[in-house]
Amino acid sequence: MALFIPGMICPVCGHPMMASHDVVMFAAFVANRADPLLVFSDAAMHKACFDQHPLSMEARRWHDETLQHIGPSKRICAACGTMIMDPDDYFGTGLLSHNASSPLFEYNFVHLHRSHAERWSGLSRLEEQMAAAQDSGVWQGPTLRFGSPPTETVRWTRPGS
Repeated sequence: MALFIPGMICPVCGHPMMASHDVVMFAAFVANRADPLLVFSDAAMHKACFDQHPLSMEARRWHDETLQHIGPSKRICAACGTMIMDPDDYFGTGLLSHNASSPLFEYNFVHLHRSHAERWSGLSRLEEQMAAAQDSGVWQGPTLRFGSPPTETVRWTRPGS
């Protein structure tokens, strides 16, 4: 969840927020810096600013949707159908796109045992779609890396690393 410290600047209006203000806070739920919902991710803002923002309902929907899909009990491997218990053997996509017409949309909230990545029928298509989104600038966030074998190397990396 975002932190709130009195005097912080509201990302919507640019004015300081005080302890006496009603504040809305969101956990980090958007990784793509090109996504218009990024302003809400890991952020605190005036409730009035949030309520008046044209994307407020979309932000609330996708924040709640993300939280429902990312908890440890929700991590069911798309390749084998079992719960992923070992964090070192876990890979997840999170929210890739809130736009239903985006090719990345169908890959929102995919969970995989890293050791089963090669068995998942959607892996090569996800790799193609992420590469296209990164090349076009539609995706401007962590880079999804695929290696050979993906069992050992499918992972997110920060830009520049």
